[in-house]
Amino acid sequence: MTRKWSFWSLAGLALSVAAGVVYVQANAQAPAVPQPLITEALINVETAALTVNGYDFPASIPEVTLGMNELAVVSASDSAVLAGLPELLPGTYLLAATWPEGVGAVFFLTVGAAGPAGPPGPQGPQGGSGVFLSSTPESSSAMAAGNPAAARDAAEGAYTPQDHGSNNNTHLGGRTLEAVTTGRGNTAVGSDTLRAATTGEQNAGYGWQTLRSLTTGRSNLAIGTASMVRAIDASSNTAIGSDTLKATESGEDNVAIGTGALLFSLGNQNVGIGRSALRRNEEGSGNIAIGYGAGRNSISGSNNVYIGNAGTRDEEGVIRIGTEGVHNRIYLAGDIVGGTVGAVYQ
Repeated sequence: MTRKWSFWSLAGLALSVAAGVVYVQANAQAPAVPQPLITEALINVETAALTVNGYDFPASIPEVTLGMNELAVVSASDSAVLAGLPELLPGTYLLAATWPEGVGAVFFLTVGAAGPAGPPGPQGPQGGSGVFLSSTPESSSAMAAGNPAAARDAAEGAYTPQDHGSNNNTHLGGRTLEAVTTGRGNTAVGSDTLRAATTGEQNAGYGWQTLRSLTTGRSNLAIGTASMVRAIDASSNTAIGSDTLKATESGEDNVAIGTGALLFSLGNQNVGIGRSALRRNEEGSGNIAIGYGAGRNSISGSNNVYIGNAGTRDEEGVIRIGTEGVHNRIYLAGDIVGGTVGAVYQ
């Protein structure tokens, strides 16, 4: 059966660029990778094992972290991941799973010992509204809610979510939002997250040291350990996965999804989807890279499009699709409009 490739979500972006140079590599249409969802995490104390259940897990081995601990994965399927579990103190931890396909999922896991219920105490004063970020399935006795009064040091992750002042800021973890002054609408989950934020607004950081250096930036979303850790006044960025957009300081309108995507980027309006996509590009802006390691050879180029291709060091305004020696056929519907075909690899 012959299949036709229609550039899926790019809507013909490559071949409608007037007067551009197009490098076409034969490539069959790759199916979209669905976004995985974690529905529960179960602890077996006797075997020191953690079972993560959910939907749409890719058919590969993910990287799994719990707080600051990287877990050893024993097995994985499309609905469950089994990993070893280190010794943990009672508290709430961020569980994150990242697959090589460039997708990931997070879950808040509360660990603590649950004893028998005591007699009810007197009713306390009415508190303000807030956000409670604890997921505690009753099926696991080891995951009962911890005692907020026994909150430990930030590195242990045992903190109760709080509403920081009257500016609708919410934080969970030690040294989070500790410098905020007039900043509004921020959410910080994980030790040292948004630690330096002062006037920054509408930022959300989930994971150890995410957005740690941000002071005045706004509208950033960072999920994953050390994601956007050096950002200072960056704005309107989306970084999902450990070490995504790690070096950016003032970058704007970037999208990085997948471990190490846009790792060294200092530019603007770049899109890197896939593990290590555009990892080494520093000064470039306006680049699009989709696929594992896409654009990883690009150092300073701008306005390039890489789909399943590693790219080259310094080129500008080039479209590369597929990898020589790997992809050998391409099916296109419609006419090629404008531009020049620079190379077709057989």
